[in-house]
Amino acid sequence: RVYFFAVEEDFQNECPCCVMSSANFPWPIIGTFFRVYFFAVNVLAVADYRDASLQRPTEQTSFHRTVRSNVFTEPLNEPVDDIQLVNDAWSLKDTYLNNIPIPHAPFPTFGAVIPRPAYWASSRIFYPVNLKDFQFIVDGPSNYIMQQAIKRYRGIICSCNGLSSFLSRSSLMREDLSRMASINWMREHGRTEESAPPNSTPLPSSSSPSAFKTSETFEPWPTAKEPRIALFFKAVASQRNSRKLKCSSSLGLDCVRIHIQQAGASWPSLVMNESYSLMVSHDSIEVVAVEIWGALRALETLSQLIWCYPNSEMAFINRTFIDDRPRFPHRGIMLDTSRHYLSKRVIMANLEAMEYNKLNVFHWHLSDDQSFPFQSQVFPELSQKAAFRQDLVYTLEDARQIVEFARVRGIRVIPEFDLPGHARSWAYSHPEIVARCYHNGILTPFFGPLDPTRQETYKILQGFFTEVVQVFPDLYIHLGFDEIEMGCWDSNPRIQDYMRAKNINSSLSLLKHFHVRCVLLSVFIFVSHRQLTGSDGGRIVGVRERVRP
Repeated sequence: RVYFFAVEEDFQNECPCCVMSSANFPWPIIGTFFRVYFFAVNVLAVADYRDASLQRPTEQTSFHRTVRSNVFTEPLNEPVDDIQLVNDAWSLKDTYLNNIPIPHAPFPTFGAVIPRPAYWASSRIFYPVNLKDFQFIVDGPSNYIMQQAIKRYRGIICSCNGLSSFLSRSSLMREDLSRMASINWMREHGRTEESAPPNSTPLPSSSSPSAFKTSETFEPWPTAKEPRIALFFKAVASQRNSRKLKCSSSLGLDCVRIHIQQAGASWPSLVMNESYSLMVSHDSIEVVAVEIWGALRALETLSQLIWCYPNSEMAFINRTFIDDRPRFPHRGIMLDTSRHYLSKRVIMANLEAMEYNKLNVFHWHLSDDQSFPFQSQVFPELSQKAAFRQDLVYTLEDARQIVEFARVRGIRVIPEFDLPGHARSWAYSHPEIVARCYHNGILTPFFGPLDPTRQETYKILQGFFTEVVQVFPDLYIHLGFDEIEMGCWDSNPRIQDYMRAKNINSSLSLLKHFHVRCVLLSVFIFVSHRQLTGSDGGRIVGVRERVRP
């Protein structure tokens, strides 16, 4: 229609010599003609498209036809959150209509450890790894966490799919790498660990085992007299049970010995020991860890050290000694699932990525102004009225599964329920505990922070957090206390009357009043739960920001 009216206007302006006047010109007939014409063109175009779809499609047309069919057949409002490979390019499919490309580095690293270990001695001398018969030998205490870690990393390492790949642009062929690795392995069988490496065959400098850390910038290989290497050999020698089994064969290195001094606690904590030492030599791969948590980090490092030749099952590893410990005991990431709901599967995928990067704290932001997706059994109305949708919630079983999924990876889960600000989602089910805002003495439809003057506020909080501490066993629970809009407190007449009766002279003092009552209440709940369960240690409340006048 837009095209037709443009033609009509141009016809009137540019044809003054027409015999018929514009008033007598048969515009309806011309309009009908154009409508019929364009309809016929569209019908022919659709027919041509259907005929083309019946023919043998190319790769590109097949992809477009698949996308077009998904548009009409799949539920468009359902999140997908799937990683897929299309036309040799990885992408994140968040909905059925949207693919987000995942960029990759132009020259990816291989055999590199991220984050960088505290002490990392390596060289371009490398050995073959026999993935077919590769096994894990634990010398020392073990538990379910260690067994699950071995199961995970056996799948990552032995499949060769989760390992880094040798540079495909290198001039070295697969047979060249295999021959060089075998020469290194055979030549070094006649020396001890304390002696210098013989004239082995290294990788050329252009094929460094890392794209960001060349061999010249590695730490020097430690001598037998250095404390770190002396302690390593002492720990290995003290546990001789696993030394009876050889870790190398004619096909290369085929096992890793894990020496654990003590099991440690069954739950990750701020004081867990994540230190470890790892040595790769011609006849063995040795790991020494104080606790099982350090062994988990060592297995992640090992999975990054082993590299494969592209599109093959040939694996190699460089001669390496690593003495590593975390610089910070708290290394976390925060996911806000209140403003943007994330499925349980996506959260677990993030936990796996955290394990790969040796992060150990999952800060789970579970409530805010926008929604309340945590499904409480004590107060089910919170999520019934404040979740984005009734199926976009986290049940108690979902939360327990996420906590357990994180625990076996050495990751703590700290839940956050933001108080007293960022709490408007509570008003959907319990408006009586949220402060109402006034303007010039007139009540407005807006809600502010929680109302610290009502006894119902603390009663509901006590019942709610009594349930929370039974689901999240970490020593910390985050209560927010950030970005509090005190204007609602200042404008509310009833709150002002309460402040005058209690000799509270400012909103900041009222916040301190709420803070003290809330913290003491939380500590009471934590201590009570500890006495009931017999668990060691109390729980404390983490506060993120300091409020200043």
